[in-house]
Amino acid sequence: MHYLSVFLFLWVGLAGPAISQEPFPHRKAVDALVQPYLDHRQMQGLSIGVTHKGKQWILHYGTRGESSGEKPNDRTVYEIGSISKVFTSLLLAHAVEQGNVKLDQSVGSLLPTVAEKNPKVAGSITLQQLSQHTSGLPRLPFNMKPEDASNPYSGYDRALLVELMEQIRPQRDPGEAQAYSNLAVGLLGDLLSVQAEKSFADLLAGTVFGPLAMGDSGLSLAAAEGRTFAEPHGSGLFPGHNWDFDSLAGAGGIRSTAPDMLRFARAWLHPPEGPLGRAMELAWKGSRQGNGDELDMGLGWFLARDGKTRWHNGMTGGFQSILYVNREHDAAVILLSNTADSQGDKLGEKVLKVLLGKEVPPTEIEPEPKFDPKELQRLPGRYQLNRDTVIEVIVKEGRMQVQFTGQTAQRVYPEDLTTWKYRSVKAKLTFDLDKGGPCLQVTLHQNWRWTKATRIR
Repeated sequence: MHYLSVFLFLWVGLAGPAISQEPFPHRKAVDALVQPYLDHRQMQGLSIGVTHKGKQWILHYGTRGESSGEKPNDRTVYEIGSISKVFTSLLLAHAVEQGNVKLDQSVGSLLPTVAEKNPKVAGSITLQQLSQHTSGLPRLPFNMKPEDASNPYSGYDRALLVELMEQIRPQRDPGEAQAYSNLAVGLLGDLLSVQAEKSFADLLAGTVFGPLAMGDSGLSLAAAEGRTFAEPHGSGLFPGHNWDFDSLAGAGGIRSTAPDMLRFARAWLHPPEGPLGRAMELAWKGSRQGNGDELDMGLGWFLARDGKTRWHNGMTGGFQSILYVNREHDAAVILLSNTADSQGDKLGEKVLKVLLGKEVPPTEIEPEPKFDPKELQRLPGRYQLNRDTVIEVIVKEGRMQVQFTGQTAQRVYPEDLTTWKYRSVKAKLTFDLDKGGPCLQVTLHQNWRWTKATRIR
């Protein structure tokens, strides 16, 4: 991530009303929804911002990290992950409103070498398709080989991005279907930066952060008085990792706070006058109708099935976030958590329903099986799967995390002491235990194949 350049803006009226001093009328209901996630160690800490009919509140729960033990506050910084895509698409809409680019403009018009070496791709993919995940580009670049798998986007610079685009072949024809792509929106952000002749950080600062008084937001934030950083955690509260972005920052590189993100949400409810407000209206429109199971989209925004609510979520190596905005009810919710677990999506949706006066069932988290700690400690270790791949198994407080060489760590969940399943993919691990001593062999079950890995440590 790049350091955010310093700008001074005097934009009267855009910061909006202050946080409401009166009690939040749904506090008990939201507390009851949140507490089970904390009690069951599903989340370390989180901040929730809500705005409804001109009033707004911010609620903080849990802690910034186990080492600090302190509660998050209004200056606590989180990674917002893929909500960054909404910002990148707003930059696109702003550039369109300013007459600098067009939605149907081709990628090749901004990348001359790509137009020369890969003319079919350069001429067929448009900026709008990058924003709406219909470019045909894969989810991630095939030349993305990070030194540290826990920080996957670090070091992926413009040279690598251009090299990729000079030789890539889309997985499907541009415009044919929707397929979520971090590569596409990251490329969009970099192209807008090239067109504006500014760094992506400066482009965000001048177009969005400054006008909306988002002083605690940026790609990289230096320490400042009162500003604190939430510690990243993986699922199960295993230690997480901050993600650093270079050329693909538009896909997920922004860091922010609950008050700043609430200002951002409020601006979508009541866009300011001028170019930024017009850009918001352009991005807000449902300009692409999804086919079948696909979601309708504006620029960067997903439309919920009600046809009214816009939303986007995000997750990095230690953070999770979700943003809902509903103009019909003049309501928005932002949830920021320092735990990379998709539970936050469900929780954010429940908070929005509470805000709109709908009945919400209580949070129920099924307790996980408990095992004899001595038996459980027979499982952790390093297991050789093949010549190039080692499986590292870590156990903490009855929870298990598994990392394959070159991949990010993931949590697995127990069926019994020897069988642990993934939730993100159809796969499981079975541990071969004899009468005593550490497990000497684990078997990976995936794609109808059984592959055995032998303990090496």
